Amino acid sequence: MVRVWFGNESQGLQRDRDEFVATLHTAITDTEAAKRFYCEGLGFAVVGTTRRDGRRQTFLNHTRLPSLSLCLNEYADHPDIESREHMLEIGMWDLAEWQAARDRMAKLGYDVSTEKTSNPHQMFAEWRDPNGGGIRLTYTQRPANTGNGPDFEHK
Repeated sequence: MVRVWFGNESQGLQRDRDEFVATLHTAITDTEAAKRFYCEGLGFAVVGTTRRDGRRQTFLNHTRLPSLSLCLNEYADHPDIESREHMLEIGMWDLAEWQAARDRMAKLGYDVSTEKTSNPHQMFAEWRDPNGGGIRLTYTQRPANTGNGPDFEHK
């Protein structure tokens, strides 16, 4: 599982985004179907495309998490790919943002494969992308500022 978190750097997620970028590569069979899933459903945007080594590469980033790049690799010489079991977990502290992503996915016709909504302080929903890769959106209520730790309030 790869886990990433959407949040404001002032909320305790300090890092130098000019030097740290993770790129996750995944093989796909249909670039347009994958772009619909990730861009229209989950809020990613295409930031670049290239062709090399017999593959078409499409790079996606999310505006809330610019240090993570997804690289969709569509191969011309072998259009069939093995099914895979991986999970990309994206965490959110904003309930409205989490619900909006769920609503977009439902509107696009993507069915939730697994979900947990019984605890309103931490919920998740999972989908399978067009090639079988798992995506989990997790909402976790922001920790209360008790005065004993870092100030998580946005200033």
